[in-house]
Amino acid sequence: DAGAVGEPFHANLRDRAANGQYANLYFARLAKLRPAVQQQMAAKWGLSEARLREMQSKTLDVPEEAECIVLGTFYAEMKLKPNVLEEYTRDPLAAAAPVPDKYCGPGDKLIIEDETGRLVISGALVTQAKLVTGVVLAVRGQLDPATSIFAVNDICIADMSAQPPLPASVTLTESEAEPRPTDHYLALVSGLNVGAEGDGEHMLALQLLCDYLSANVGGGEELGLQRQIVRLVVCGNSLAIDGDKPTGAEALRPMKAKQQRTLANSLQAFEAILLPVAASMPIDLMPGITDPSNLNLPQQPFHHCLLPLLARHASFTSVPNPHCFELGGLRMLGTSGQPVSDAHKYHETEDAVDTLESMLRWRHLAPTAPDTLPCFPYAMADPFILNETPHLLFAGNQSRYGTRLAKGADGQKVRLVAVPDFSKTRIAVLVNLRTLRCHPLCFQGYGH
Repeated sequence: DAGAVGEPFHANLRDRAANGQYANLYFARLAKLRPAVQQQMAAKWGLSEARLREMQSKTLDVPEEAECIVLGTFYAEMKLKPNVLEEYTRDPLAAAAPVPDKYCGPGDKLIIEDETGRLVISGALVTQAKLVTGVVLAVRGQLDPATSIFAVNDICIADMSAQPPLPASVTLTESEAEPRPTDHYLALVSGLNVGAEGDGEHMLALQLLCDYLSANVGGGEELGLQRQIVRLVVCGNSLAIDGDKPTGAEALRPMKAKQQRTLANSLQAFEAILLPVAASMPIDLMPGITDPSNLNLPQQPFHHCLLPLLARHASFTSVPNPHCFELGGLRMLGTSGQPVSDAHKYHETEDAVDTLESMLRWRHLAPTAPDTLPCFPYAMADPFILNETPHLLFAGNQSRYGTRLAKGADGQKVRLVAVPDFSKTRIAVLVNLRTLRCHPLCFQGYGH
């Protein structure tokens, strides 16, 4: 009873056109989320529709020293953020400047922009909210005529969208629920990193994982649990690469012969590892930043020619990143981790589960796209807007495992899961489809 939910992340040729303007994507995002933010403004601030219209101003029409509301898109102007134009203006023989781990720093400007212009904003609430570029919100405050900076005293975001009803058999609670022999599980794993040279311990852990999923190891209660796993989702970064994946102009250059041979060998090894699992359960394979797929989000599925043996299995499905599907009547949505990792570059502290919850409340899966996260130049609609709240939201390739049950104002309940990088943590995650509680599985080597 699993399947894609009108998979919105398959990009057609029109969406992939390289001559589109990214401004259209921001306009479409603002137009779509404006009514939701206005609805939250009226409820949060107790304003009538007439009073709301009276207080709202465009960025270029903000009155001086009078309280008003500005609704627009947040933008962080950061000095450490890479400049895409420098890739094409610098000396081609010179080494590219290293990309910093964090874009934030002293002297950054916080800005709200709409269709008319931009306005610099300030205030403790804005800083504490840990906003990132691309978030649609409303700010309430007044303009300081001396500095032309808008002092914010409150903010309002779209918050969670409506959620499909839970199946009658599913119960989401914070308390520990006793597992049942009839329970079914979804397995999540990311960062398999097949092809990494000289990492025998990792390959041992990887083989143990696949033997476990295939029910070739364990016994008794363990074997019973293995038989209850009904689907495996591989959340990106399945293949290893040497160094960092090229970006910009570097990414357009053909692969060298040695790189092609390495990729072919890695694909064969990856296929050999997953074939026994595909014989035991359905597999959804998502691409990640290190995999042979397009760089722009949404990443398109692995081509079937890359994994010909797996592609013959009816139980194997190559899917895009992000991936939206339904399992046991539950709505699932997840990424291979790029939106979460990119959002962490905007602030000193980082917590994947906090970031996932923020994305739910912003109603957007990848707000930093297209500014610091590459995506296709969609013109008519933004596919990353969360029109519905899923029951499970996950992000792969995170530095550590984490989970939380997030709750919305209208009764929404969402299980958030940070799926750790398996090559670094040796951890996979099982999700109980009756309770949505998570169970990490650790496959440490003999040296631990």
